[in-house]
Amino acid sequence: MRYQEMNTYWNKSTDSPVIFLMIGGEAKISGYWVSDPNIQYLQWAKHFGALVYQTEHRFFGESQPLKDMSTDNLKYCTTKQALADLANFIKYINNKKNFKNPRWVTFGGSYPGSMAAWFRSKYPELTVGSVASSAPLYLKLDFNEYTLVMQNTIKNVSLECANAVNNSFDALSKMALTTAGRASLSKIFNAKPAFDDKTVTKLQLYNFFSNIFGAFQDIIQYTYDGLGPLREKGLTVQNLCSRMTSTTPSGYAKSSPEDLAYRVNSVVDDYNKGMGLAREVDNDYQSTISSYQNVSFDSSNAAGRGWMWLCCNEIGFLQTTELGYNIFHDLVPMNYYMQQCTDMFGKTVGPDFVRDHNDATQKYYGGIDYFNATNLVLPNGSLDPWHALGYYKADTQKHVVPHLIQGTAHCGDMYADYKDERTAAELKKVHAVILGELKYYLKSD
Repeated sequence: MRYQEMNTYWNKSTDSPVIFLMIGGEAKISGYWVSDPNIQYLQWAKHFGALVYQTEHRFFGESQPLKDMSTDNLKYCTTKQALADLANFIKYINNKKNFKNPRWVTFGGSYPGSMAAWFRSKYPELTVGSVASSAPLYLKLDFNEYTLVMQNTIKNVSLECANAVNNSFDALSKMALTTAGRASLSKIFNAKPAFDDKTVTKLQLYNFFSNIFGAFQDIIQYTYDGLGPLREKGLTVQNLCSRMTSTTPSGYAKSSPEDLAYRVNSVVDDYNKGMGLAREVDNDYQSTISSYQNVSFDSSNAAGRGWMWLCCNEIGFLQTTELGYNIFHDLVPMNYYMQQCTDMFGKTVGPDFVRDHNDATQKYYGGIDYFNATNLVLPNGSLDPWHALGYYKADTQKHVVPHLIQGTAHCGDMYADYKDERTAAELKKVHAVILGELKYYLKSD
């Protein structure tokens, strides 16, 4: 396991040192999390004189326990093994530093937030507490609630916007049914490659719509998260709605299917431009799958393969639009993800495998019904689709403190102080709650 250490704030004079551990997740660890003094947990590290570490998840970044990411090798990439790695790391540091009475606190956001919560549940003796931000603890296989929260977030901007999204995605679904409609989709979205009647398949259509839906997902999940100007003023749900309800002529007849598709593409184009991506929509399922089938750690999509393995093998979180009536329609079904799992990892990883492994993992951690831990803060953002899988059972005796932050998105409580009037007051509240709990864990003022 690769790790990073930051000892700038470390109070070495105490015989009961405070150590903050930021848990890495489904990507290579970044020095940002141990170097930016404005990040909330580093501000608290300074307050408490903490030694700081960040660990890298097995099979991600440079933490490569085996020669490649073949399906046979990925059986060693599980949440249980990742938690055991954290336990071994803490014991290793305790021994290396000769710590006799250390006070470890773990932090994590998103999937690492889940790990932080699970670690408190499975290894409570190794830490004094944890902050698990935007942590999904309900391991829902068909995560259609993601779409429902997106819909609600858009409705909170305006019903006009929600109606525009609904009408536009309805138009897309109907255009996909005809040769002329698919030709228009290819042109408007700059689909690569263009649809061809000789080769078009359901999987290609699912892949196309998944990529369009993905731009909307990313914008809403991170809207107003405070990470930087792009998320504060650029890729926001407000600007998304401005695009969808714009009266600027598109070059097509007003409210025609092509005009509605143009509105959707204006959002996708904004997203691609903001993220530095090609201004096009991938329309090649086989090419996409090939990148996930590459077992090399040097592959540009190695992290994507690792993440999808965790999803197919254990944790689910497959974000479909199959939940009955919704403004995005049923364009991204569960069958699409089931086929992906098999195509990426082999015939043995089929629907029964995915369902049974997910069920077993849910039972092991307790889901949201039987999860058990102490000394744990669980902040979630109300605009973040992931908050639908969060844990909200407060227990004052056990110091389990869930907190839903109004007007913020994914992991919004983790970044530097955010001055935007929509969220500043709410973030100040949750930061005060977390600081109070840290004082309790550490028996400190």
